[in-house]
Order: sequence, then C-alpha cells, then structure tokens
Amino acid sequence: RLPAEIGESQLIAADSESATISYQLAAPGAAAKGVVWYGEVDALTFASRKLHGTERGRASEELFSKDRVWTASTTPQELSAGNNHFRLGKLKPGTKYYYRLLIENEEGKCWALQSDSFETR
Repeated sequence: RLPAEIGESQLIAADSESATISYQLAAPGAAAKGVVWYGEVDALTFASRKLHGTERGRASEELFSKDRVWTASTTPQELSAGNNHFRLGKLKPGTKYYYRLLIENEEGKCWALQSDSFETR
C-alpha cells in the first residue's frame, strides 16, 4: 500500500508565465505535505539533489544531470482530502511543461503514478 492515494491532476489555468494545477487526493495521509516538480523534460521521479561525494564513479552525476531531472518545484504545502491547488511560476511562453506531485507524510513519500503536461500561451 502506498503512503497516499493520489487521483487525477487537472490544469486549472495557464498563461505565458504561470500555471495552476489541481490534484484530487482521496487520502493524502497524516501530516501530508506536497510539492509539484516541473520542467521542460518529463523527469519521472528524478528530483534534483545534491551529490554527497559518496557515489561511485560518474553514474550518479550522469543520472542526476540537469537535463534529466525536474528543474523547478513549488513550495511545499499542507495537503487535505479533495482538490489541492499548486501554482507553477517562472514559466516561458509557448513552452510545453511536464509536472508530477510528490507527497511526504508520516508513512513515507510517494509520487503521483504518472506525469502530466500542459503548454503555456
């Protein structure tokens, strides 16, 4: 069983510089917080992270290179059952963006089952 039940996402609004995304959550879990990761590449579940120097060889550097990870994220926010809105900012006009929700609660972390996308005006 996953730590949270994440439903469908929906684009509420988008203009040339920002967008609002809604995620339907059936059961976000206790003390749940959510972050929507987004960028011009569908980075699946690869959020950018600082490498600690303990990784072997260049495999981690290549795996987490800037062209393979999410490039931006929303501020973490408290979640509740029902619709939860997230504002994505600093977007470029006429650009396709991908996004995916990451939830962290008392039971652990879990990503939405798939990424979604939209295009700015």
